[in-house]
Amino acid sequence: MKNKELIEILLNLPQDLEVLTAIDDEGNGFRKIPEDWVSVEKFYNDEGLEIVAQEDYEEYDELEEYILIG
Repeated sequence: MKNKELIEILLNLPQDLEVLTAIDDEGNGFRKIPEDWVSVEKFYNDEGLEIVAQEDYEEYDELEEYILIG
């Protein structure tokens, strides 16, 4: 999902509701999203996404940027 698509969905929902995230893929629990949990991060994509620390960026030829929640 692209950021633009998410914004479009969120604009059609009540604007005063708290946003939650599942604690796992099965929805076994939920938690509020702290403000500092939304960021743009760089990932290495080789059979799965691996987040890369900023100090290690130069070690990779190609990194992909994603919006990360969590």
